[in-house]
Amino acid sequence: TVLYDMVTVLCDTVTVLCDIVTVLCDTVTVLCDTVTVLCDTVTVLCDTVTVLCDTVTVLCDTVTVLCDTVTVTVLCDMVTVLCDTVTVLCDIVTVLCDIVTVLLCDT
Repeated sequence: TVLYDMVTVLCDTVTVLCDIVTVLCDTVTVLCDTVTVLCDTVTVLCDTVTVLCDTVTVLCDTVTVLCDTVTVTVLCDMVTVLCDTVTVLCDIVTVLCDIVTVLLCDT
């Protein structure tokens, strides 16, 4: 009976360990699914930002050309400052997107 009791305890222990491993696996699966969804969301957001920034760049280039042609100094100066600000913001967001993409999607 001692051997039987030991085997029973061993089996019970293995069962508990298996249950723990199952829970861990399920947890990892949920985490991976969540990261995948986050990655997809970040990718869409970053792609949208890229398109917006590209559009702003084209608009700013167009305004710059127009300002070189027509002299509306005050307005042009304001637009130039605005464009410079947007360019800096776009650069910052692009870097942030790259970092988040690497952290979420490439690991």
